[in-house]
Amino acid sequence: MEQEGENSPADVFFTVDAARLNRAKQKGLLQPVDVTTNVAFSDPEKFWHGVTYRARVIAYDKEKVSVEDLSTYEDLGDEKWLGQILIRSSSSGYNQSLVASMVYAKSESEAEKWANAIVKNMARSPEGGDRDQIKAIAAGIGTIAIANTYYVGLLLNSANPEEVKVGESVGIFFPNQNDRGTHVNVSGVGVIKNAPNKENAIEFIEFLTSV
Repeated sequence: MEQEGENSPADVFFTVDAARLNRAKQKGLLQPVDVTTNVAFSDPEKFWHGVTYRARVIAYDKEKVSVEDLSTYEDLGDEKWLGQILIRSSSSGYNQSLVASMVYAKSESEAEKWANAIVKNMARSPEGGDRDQIKAIAAGIGTIAIANTYYVGLLLNSANPEEVKVGESVGIFFPNQNDRGTHVNVSGVGVIKNAPNKENAIEFIEFLTSV
C-alpha cells in the first residue's frame, strides 16, 4: 500500500513465506502492530500477520499409488519409492521451509538424512515449479510429488482442458496426520517501520484478515 506519487514511501510489506517475513523483521524493516481481527498465524511479537495459508502435501497418481501406502514426509525417503518422487529444486523457499520444519520437529541430522533419501528416490533431477511436478505425474515420469495444494486447484480450474485432466489425475494426501500434522506455510503482511500511514496500514491488514 503506497501514497500517491512515483517515489512515495510504502506502508506495508506483503510477501509469501514465513522465512521472508522473519528476515524482514530481523533486518528492522517492520514495526509491531496489534490488529483486532482473529489471525490464525502471526509473529509472536506481532511484526507480521498471516493472510493466506498453504499446505505442502503429497500429490499422487490415482492409478498407480494406493492412499493406504501414504503416511508421512519421512516415509517418502523409504526405498519403496525409488525412482518415483518429483519435487522442485532445493532453492525453492517452499522446500526450504519444509526442511526447516523437519529440523524443528526432528533434528538437523535427521532432516539431512531425509533430504538425501529423497534425492535417491527422485524420478528425475528437479526442474520447474509445483505444477510441473504434478504434470510429470500425469506424463508417467513419477508417481509422487511434493507440492502446495493450490497448484492442483489451479490446474483443475484452468481454461486449458489438458491441464484440467492433469488435475483430475492426481489425488491429494495430507501427511503426518498422526503426529505433528501437515506442514503449512503462510503469506503475510507487516507494517513498514517508518510507514507514513500506519493507521491506514493496520486497517488494510484487518481488511485482509477479516475475509
